[in-house]
Amino acid sequence: MLRNSDLMMWGEFLPHTRTGISVSNTAIFNILKSNGRSVVTVEEYSWHRSCVGKIFHYLYNILCLLKEAVKRKPKHLYFNIPLSLKGLIKLSLILPILKLIMPSTNFTAHLHRGDIITFYKKRSYHQILLMLVFLYIDRIIVLSELFKKQLLDIGYKGTVEILYNTSSIEIPSFVSKSTYNRRFVYLTNYIRSKGIVELVECFSTPDMQELKLDTFGDIYENDIYNYICDVKTRNVKICGPINHESIGNILTGYDALILPSWNEGQPVILLEALSIGLPVIVSDVGDVKNIVGEKYPFTFIPRDKKSMKEVIGEFDTYECKNIIAENLYKRYQEYYSNNLFAAKVISLFN
Repeated sequence: MLRNSDLMMWGEFLPHTRTGISVSNTAIFNILKSNGRSVVTVEEYSWHRSCVGKIFHYLYNILCLLKEAVKRKPKHLYFNIPLSLKGLIKLSLILPILKLIMPSTNFTAHLHRGDIITFYKKRSYHQILLMLVFLYIDRIIVLSELFKKQLLDIGYKGTVEILYNTSSIEIPSFVSKSTYNRRFVYLTNYIRSKGIVELVECFSTPDMQELKLDTFGDIYENDIYNYICDVKTRNVKICGPINHESIGNILTGYDALILPSWNEGQPVILLEALSIGLPVIVSDVGDVKNIVGEKYPFTFIPRDKKSMKEVIGEFDTYECKNIIAENLYKRYQEYYSNNLFAAKVISLFN
């Protein structure tokens, strides 16, 4: 058997998977490795595979995880909590086995979602599965005080820690824009619950034709992608995925990021926009109001095209965009900077 590792991380990582979770996992890995910690990863990436391919990948991934568990016996096992039926069933089956193999290991789970209360109350078997998974988790990391309270309210009895997300593209000081060109960007994946359908339909109405929208992301739901390609008008450009390293350069070319999600935790792309001083127009979900501030004027009701259109129009005619942008940048530096994130990560895995 190899010597004990400080940490074994099981989950999604860049560049194979481009989501907020994979960005966060990669950031945690890099921080701990750069601080001399022994970190082993067991990567999971199956979103692009067929149904049969996913089954074989899951089986192979579990075998790799068990093999590393036997070899490494880490001080900490880190993984993410999925709020899906399949994901929780998988955890409820594998965690007891891992606990038998690694009885002294601290099981740390990271919850990135902002809708655990909704998920918990939706089905009785959701409640049963969550309670079963919780039995094997020593500590859960959440994104804010709001989500800590929600987790405790549904009955989790272990330790709860808070780790705010951060941005990998933050700039050292705010730079004001000299011109705004009525160009907007959506930069997340093509998934219905991200609000992409409502957004494209909104920009495709006759009274929005003078505004430009560019969208970027991986195609997770082909039917949704095909639909928005069919309904878009000439002022909307549908683009594919981009490298994570290109995000900063792309964002700076627009007036604002629009994030119309139905639910979020603490979206990394939102923090990335704030970290370079880019204004945002965002649905009022999850921890969004804590990120942008309670009085931030450019939030809208999720899944409501009328509300979305009104807020986009208000932003378009707003004369003090640079002041808004600078305030968002200062808020990011105060609560979500790389230095704050790194210090917290190191303290969590001492």
